[in-house]
Amino acid sequence: MTSTLSWTVRLIVLPCLVGCANGSQASGSRPTSSGQGGRNSSGGDSPGTTSGSIEAGGVSITPMPDSVSSSVAAHAARNRDLVALISKKGGDLTARRVIDLHFWSPDKTSAGRLTHALREFGVDQIKSNQSKSDPSLWNVEGQILASVNEVVADEFVHRLVSLAVANRSVFDGWGTSL
Repeated sequence: MTSTLSWTVRLIVLPCLVGCANGSQASGSRPTSSGQGGRNSSGGDSPGTTSGSIEAGGVSITPMPDSVSSSVAAHAARNRDLVALISKKGGDLTARRVIDLHFWSPDKTSAGRLTHALREFGVDQIKSNQSKSDPSLWNVEGQILASVNEVVADEFVHRLVSLAVANRSVFDGWGTSL
């Protein structure tokens, strides 16, 4: 008698929002309601040194990426690691599947505008909720049918980051089931 072992891997691809293992933070962090950056004079992130940053668990979060290109580069670095992990686990990078997209907005108005823009972009099942842990933020999530290869393409990431920035929001990453 042969038994079959099956498993599902749920990958949530999110940038490091509240401190990473190597002590750095991703550039694609959550926005503040003021939309101001949390940069110190040396250009680096520094907890508690700038108004407009978000305190979460004692760690300051940079509210907006320096630029679209730096955010795309940060996503690209994470995506390379995730593609390797998905491949290692036997996932098909070309198979179309439901991909969850995650965004943060600084207020209800921005979340609403982002929701509308995402619908026009072709994103389905969009939900927008006020964050329970930080009521000044809104979480916007939606789904698309795409392959991992499509989602990690620089042009696709650039479009999502640009769409988010145009609506005072941040593209926070993606997730899927294997």
